[in-house]
Amino acid sequence: MSDAQRRGLRSLFQVGFVQALIALYNAFAVTDLTTEQVTAITLVATPLLAFAQNWAEDSTSFPALLKAPASSGKNPEPDPGPPHG
Repeated sequence: MSDAQRRGLRSLFQVGFVQALIALYNAFAVTDLTTEQVTAITLVATPLLAFAQNWAEDSTSFPALLKAPASSGKNPEPDPGPPHG
């Protein structure tokens, strides 16, 4: 899986997690959130979740999920394929 595919999948998981929290809230709330509220929460919470996840992976022993190794300034770093020979 390429780095771009891993990052794309990771972003989808993050957006999906935020949407799941919104759905959970709506399941138990007296009144559902409006479309504008859902949009605003998604636009604010998703980048915050991405930042928190990156910080936790870089600064703690939290395992890196679908994260490619650092490219040392060479972006994008191609995935090493199977050894030839």
